[in-house]
Amino acid sequence: MKEPYEYGVVAHQLDPESWQIVREEGGTSVDRACLPGEISNTMFNQVNNCTCRAAEVKLVASGANYIVTFNGNIALESQAPRILADGTTLVEMLVRNYVAVAQHVIGELRVEMDDARQEAAPASTYRMSPGSMGGRHEVNMYLTLRAPGLFPGKTLRSKGLAQLSAETPTFPPVSQVYQLAAATEFEDPANPGPVLARIDSFPVLLNPDPTP
Repeated sequence: MKEPYEYGVVAHQLDPESWQIVREEGGTSVDRACLPGEISNTMFNQVNNCTCRAAEVKLVASGANYIVTFNGNIALESQAPRILADGTTLVEMLVRNYVAVAQHVIGELRVEMDDARQEAAPASTYRMSPGSMGGRHEVNMYLTLRAPGLFPGKTLRSKGLAQLSAETPTFPPVSQVYQLAAATEFEDPANPGPVLARIDSFPVLLNPDPTP
């Protein structure tokens, strides 16, 4: 059997019993997008940048409610897929960077990955059950929030882990909307405890960056 990368294979499906490729296609990475139930080979063992847009984000801060739209970028480093004992295909990945910026009447707002704590975050994952036509992608991050118009001179941090997830027919996902698993609360690291801000909804449209 050919090795999966030998002929420029861009997508494959694995037989969970034999671990052999049961469907493969040659060519370059621009031949076509993945079909449902496929995982692309072109993004493994490297950092991949994806553009993000979060529209109608619900932010609660200083006793007021705000509707905000963020634009940004996320960088994911994915490992090669593994087949687990139950036949599930697992792709583990690390979030290397995340930045989202919004312009609002209250001024600029920035939500970013918390570099100081991200190493403690569990790996982000994509899981696809055997025989399914897609899987579940979960992205785990610790976040910071800067809103100088509301909290001058402060960089708030999320009190816990923020998890964004989506059911996706292919991996990497294309034009998928990710949702927060739970509201994310933010505190002042200089005075931890009190909740100064909260993001109740953060629907992120994630789209792989087409630039090389």
